[in-house]
Amino acid sequence: MNALHDLPADLPASAPEVASPPPPSKATRQSVISVRRWTDALVSVRVTRDPAYRFTAGHYARLGLAGADGAIATRPLSIASATTDPHLEFVCTLVPDGELSARLASCAPGDDAYVDRTSYGFLTVDGLAPGPDLWMLATGTGIAPFLSILREPRVWTSFERVVVVHSVRLASELAAAAPIAALARAP
Repeated sequence: MNALHDLPADLPASAPEVASPPPPSKATRQSVISVRRWTDALVSVRVTRDPAYRFTAGHYARLGLAGADGAIATRPLSIASATTDPHLEFVCTLVPDGELSARLASCAPGDDAYVDRTSYGFLTVDGLAPGPDLWMLATGTGIAPFLSILREPRVWTSFERVVVVHSVRLASELAAAAPIAALARAP
């Protein structure tokens, strides 16, 4: 169990949003750098990153935003950033009536964000089966951990062929199309 929210540490990214104030020792206060609204229900948010924060590509972390009452609404979200990026980026579906969703929909650069000091997950490069081909199949925001993994240089040297299949309902939800295309063209 995670004392921060009394939720299991391996809670999947589809977990319900939780509102509670995080103890200072469990989360770091960061700042929203940018918010991109892809559709009415899909956003990506970029926040500053504590210099001491470490994660493994494919991991998720709990992201929180404060409400007017000071309570923090959190949700576990996969990290889409490279492990070397100076920021953390998350792709999020806005859930109707969700506490964090409402805050994400209205947040702006400069707003406080809270990121757990620890990341979690098993979908990592070290966990991938060896072989000539790497297939990544994702729907919607499930592409986020793959974006992080694709930004790991050793993925491109460990596999002869990397195939990404990303299924969405609308073309406007293809938030990852440009970054994936750029990574595929990189030497």
